Amino acid sequence: SVYETKWKVYDCLIFETILDKTTYVFTIGDWFKVANDYAEEVEGYVEGIEDYKMNLPNCKFGEHENVYNQRVANSYSNMISLDANNIQYDGSSIELCDLLTIDKEFIHVKKWYQSSTTSHLFAQGRISGELLLREEEFRKSSIDKINEVNSKFSNVINLKDYSTSEITIVFALIDKDTRELHKRLPFFSKLNMMQTAKSLKGLGYKVNKLKILQETK
Repeated sequence: SVYETKWKVYDCLIFETILDKTTYVFTIGDWFKVANDYAEEVEGYVEGIEDYKMNLPNCKFGEHENVYNQRVANSYSNMISLDANNIQYDGSSIELCDLLTIDKEFIHVKKWYQSSTTSHLFAQGRISGELLLREEEFRKSSIDKINEVNSKFSNVINLKDYSTSEITIVFALIDKDTRELHKRLPFFSKLNMMQTAKSLKGLGYKVNKLKILQETK
């Protein structure tokens, strides 16, 4: 038999606002007040995440994410696009990254639509990073996939002697809002970013952030 879980629309709403310099979040049908010192701690941590060394090109008006990634990869000799080249592993389709550089930088790119955009972005980077570290078979599948795209990049991942300290994981958000990420992101997205960065850094990875401007016309 099939069981269906029903939710009230009211309980599915998520809203965030700032009143008198205090952040309030409406979720699961109730309001929550975020302590000012904690909100400042989260924002400060996100601000402190190192910015990626390169400013990637703007995303053109109406340009799809996969088209953007391929255009960027074509513009740099030290970079390839792995967007839509997912790795089939243990019954799942895993995104290694969207852009990969010869300098062992795994760049994860997402366009901003709503808060769930960043959840996907951070989950992609965390899952990829954890599997690369813990699963040799996943590293092998990743190397095979990279070879299909461009064999010159096959040495970016070491199969047997994998060192997280050599790897930088970059979270890149495409957005028309010109504010920096620590000001632009909603509180829960900043919290997610902080927790993801701490987890990856705890594994030895370097973590960077990047804002890519979405052109509006």
